[in-house]
Amino acid sequence: MSRTSRIGLLGFVILLVVWSLYFFRHVIEAKMWHWRHGNFVTTGMYSIPVPPDWDVIETNNGVIMVDTFKRGTIAISGVPPLFELQRWKEHEEERLKKEGVNPQTRSFQISDTVGLCIAGKSVSDLLGTKSEQRNGNLMQIQCIIPHLLSIQFAGQNSDISPFYGVVDGIKTRR
Repeated sequence: MSRTSRIGLLGFVILLVVWSLYFFRHVIEAKMWHWRHGNFVTTGMYSIPVPPDWDVIETNNGVIMVDTFKRGTIAISGVPPLFELQRWKEHEEERLKKEGVNPQTRSFQISDTVGLCIAGKSVSDLLGTKSEQRNGNLMQIQCIIPHLLSIQFAGQNSDISPFYGVVDGIKTRR
C-alpha cells in the first residue's frame, strides 16, 4: 500500500471516528450520566427513576429527561399548577376536546398522595404550534400531584411505556 493510500485511509478512519462521536454524542452523554449518577435523579423531595438511554438535564425547578434514540422528553417540576385535581382534570379534558382530541386519564400514587395524568395527541402547547400543524405520531401527557409536582411528556407513542414507568417509579425521598 502506498504512502498516499495509507494517509487517505487514516484520514478516512479519523473522519469516521469524529463523525461517530458527534452522531452518538447524546447516547454517550446519557451513558456517562448513568455511570456517574446511577438510575435515579433527585429533585425536591422526590427520587425519580431514569430509564436507560435517557439523558438528564437538571434545572433550577426540576429535571428534563430526553430519550437519546426517539427524542421523547419528560419535564418534571417541583412547581406545579395550584389547581385541585378535579378542577385541573375538567379544565384539561375540556381543552383537549375543543382541539378534537379524546383525552385519556390515568391515576398514580406517590406514597399516600394521588396524582393524575391526562394524555392526548395534542403537542401544540408544548411545541408552541397550532393544532393543525401537529404531528400525528406525537403524544402529550400531563400529570400533576396538586401543589407538589408537575410532570409533562412529549414524544412518540413508543415512549409512553417508559414514561409511565418513570411516573410509577417516583418515590418520596427519606
